[in-house]
Amino acid sequence: MAVQYAFVNTHGEVLQVLSPGADTDYTEGEMYSGMMAVAVSSETIGEDLMNNKYYYNNEWLDKPTRPSSGQWYVFENQQWVAGGFDLLQEIRFKRNQLIVESDWTHLSDSPLSSQLKQDWATYRQSLRDITNDLTGISTPDDVVWPTKPGG
Repeated sequence: MAVQYAFVNTHGEVLQVLSPGADTDYTEGEMYSGMMAVAVSSETIGEDLMNNKYYYNNEWLDKPTRPSSGQWYVFENQQWVAGGFDLLQEIRFKRNQLIVESDWTHLSDSPLSSQLKQDWATYRQSLRDITNDLTGISTPDDVVWPTKPGG
């Protein structure tokens, strides 16, 4: 039976599936670049294995469904968890978009009254401060964004 190898990280997630070449051979259970080689049938479809299974205690298990479509989830310890760096990056991206969209409010020829300019300045500062406390935030959808003045 022909064989290929699934390479799994320390959390059991399959990161790649390779067939050994003429000049390459892998050994089941050995570590290669921080990933363990696990032999699988040559009929195994790598993409299906990577998306739907994980390897734990020497057996293949069904991977739970990823929560939401958010890219900010990573698979760790047999479950999906929010990945802090990607989450923060996603929040900052949206925050920066909202700040750029409100730049017009501080141009010298803005038609806004002094009070509305101050309201917009407060709004923009609230956006800048949004990443100061992310307690209880696991996805960008959990962020409570400030309301635009007059909106």
